[in-house]
Amino acid sequence: MRHRRLSLQIVLPLVALSWSLLAAGVLHAAADFAAQTGVLWRVQPPEGRASHVFGTIHSEDARVLRLPAPVAEALDEADSVTLEVVLDRAAGHRLSQAMFSETEPLRPLLDPLLYRQVESILDRYGVPAEAVAAMKPWAVVLALSSPPAETGTFLDKELYRRAVEAGKPVRGLESVAEQIAYFDELPLADQIKMLEDSVEQHDQLAAMHDALIEAYLERDLRTLRLLNEYYLSKSDREVAELFDRRFITERNHLMVERMRPQLAEGGAFIAIGVLHLPGEEGILALLKNQGYEVSAVY
Repeated sequence: MRHRRLSLQIVLPLVALSWSLLAAGVLHAAADFAAQTGVLWRVQPPEGRASHVFGTIHSEDARVLRLPAPVAEALDEADSVTLEVVLDRAAGHRLSQAMFSETEPLRPLLDPLLYRQVESILDRYGVPAEAVAAMKPWAVVLALSSPPAETGTFLDKELYRRAVEAGKPVRGLESVAEQIAYFDELPLADQIKMLEDSVEQHDQLAAMHDALIEAYLERDLRTLRLLNEYYLSKSDREVAELFDRRFITERNHLMVERMRPQLAEGGAFIAIGVLHLPGEEGILALLKNQGYEVSAVY
């Protein structure tokens, strides 16, 4: 179907960006790490070689794609690269298929005015009306969580490309099926609340994105956290708390558990959304609590 083919052009940037902008959750106030500066962190186990954890913002901004020297060096010297999910073509196809429903069209689920707003906004993203009609509510939310893609090249995809070209093994902390399930298992009523919030706040998206990029380039975890909390405070509180629990806190614990084999091997380069790093139950604090020495490199 035409909308399935078109969706593959946008699905990887949308899904990857969504984790840093949409699903960042209400981050807890971090004791140490939220106040520090750094997107690249050295993780030293009690024994063996150190690894690096790199916080990404999943952006196609040219300033973000130019890897700073310490990040490029850590990536080049790594024995393996681990991403949240392996961003190959098969992943894109599977994600694009999951964004559409064959049996439950979108129009009857929404107020007519809201549906027309969704159609109008997504038209600017190059999504035709026939595709909008088949999208799941959460897929619309993903689309509206990022500005329209211009190049299709974003930071996580660039890291994947460089790792493959260098012949490094590339692993994922989560599977595509798991990422799809996170969304499909959301109650429909919550998906629709999220969609309503996304439409209502869409005129602020460009400014929000620019502010997040500027804070990221300054490697300012505190400002990133506060910006995210500010924009999320405008959303439905119950839905925001659901995201915090299921999409951030639970995933942080899962990702730390799954990166342990790479950390034990040493020489790993692990890239995850930067907003997963700070917080009392953020990746950095969880690693420190498990006995790793965690220190900022850049």
